[in-house]
Amino acid sequence: MRGRGDTVTHVYSNSINGFAYSGRGFLPDSRVQSLERDREVSLGGVGSATGRPNSPPPPPAPAQTVPTGIQRIGVPGIDGNGANDNDVYQDVNVAIIDSGIDGSHPDLNVAGGINFTSTKPQAWKDENGHGTHVAGTVAALDNAIGVVGVAPGASLWAVRVLNRQGFGSVSGIIAGIDWVTATRGNDGSTTNDIAVANMSLGIYGTTAALDAAVRASVNAGVVYTVAAMNESTDASLYSPARYDVVMTVSAMADSDGQAGGLGANTWAGPDDTLATFSNYGSSIDIAAPGVDIRSTLLGGTYGVYSGTSMAAPHVAGAAVRWIVASGTMPQTGLDVKGVRDALVAFARPMGEWGPNATASDPDTDHEGLLKISS
Repeated sequence: MRGRGDTVTHVYSNSINGFAYSGRGFLPDSRVQSLERDREVSLGGVGSATGRPNSPPPPPAPAQTVPTGIQRIGVPGIDGNGANDNDVYQDVNVAIIDSGIDGSHPDLNVAGGINFTSTKPQAWKDENGHGTHVAGTVAALDNAIGVVGVAPGASLWAVRVLNRQGFGSVSGIIAGIDWVTATRGNDGSTTNDIAVANMSLGIYGTTAALDAAVRASVNAGVVYTVAAMNESTDASLYSPARYDVVMTVSAMADSDGQAGGLGANTWAGPDDTLATFSNYGSSIDIAAPGVDIRSTLLGGTYGVYSGTSMAAPHVAGAAVRWIVASGTMPQTGLDVKGVRDALVAFARPMGEWGPNATASDPDTDHEGLLKISS
């Protein structure tokens, strides 16, 4: 590096070998294989005005309801009365690589976290709301209040890579991936081994460093679910959505939690169709509900967000359920490709969603809808 004014911001040793720095430039060095300019990363979902934190204490949590997305994918044993055993999934660790998580939310089992948006690694608490919403869809407790997630009670880890405004950097994302990869044994602990990681974020184009980091993490045994992004275009133009080792998720519009296309139209298209904002194309592996999804928000509150960001965590929760149902030890020997192939194989063909589904897809690669029960 050039000395004066240069600062190393991240050091990577688990997914890739390298570092990120800010400074005036980089002198030629035969030990450096490649050099990339850092780029801005943004989240893949938008929220409504409801559910934002207020300065007064939050109101009492409402009685538990089952979100339409949970209903639509057929999560068994969830009836809204809070009678489910939340201990079933607590041994599976899930990383929410996002804006952080509200660790004090009464509907979430947050095990810990780390922050890569500043020099304060313990400042992983969500200040945006996006990460907390994603976390609730994955694993909100079945406890008679608020909402319930796909895999209630799974242990959540907040990997904060997005700031209060919902923006981050490629270097920060790689730092988060590197940390997740380290939990697979390199950090000396067996209690925090991440089995599933959700990334509801992305950038236009790609970088070799991000690609390499994701692939190394998958090879270490982490299932990645990622948002297709929301530009109504080909998902192969975006990363990490374009990577073949992750599960890339598009968003379906559903208004009634049931198949058949009989519900009311949504703002993003008719019931049981591909959401008008969703990216599409051959990079998509599976679809999940992503319009008007109710989940957890900051300050113990709840609200409705939409986006492929909201679709992806449904698949993350399904991956947790598959790991538990298969009897796989999430700390060792996790067959990442096997998880992905199983979920895709059981997905319901687009033609079965409703009468307008196939016509709503701009391409001929008609992905199936995530389905958990028959």
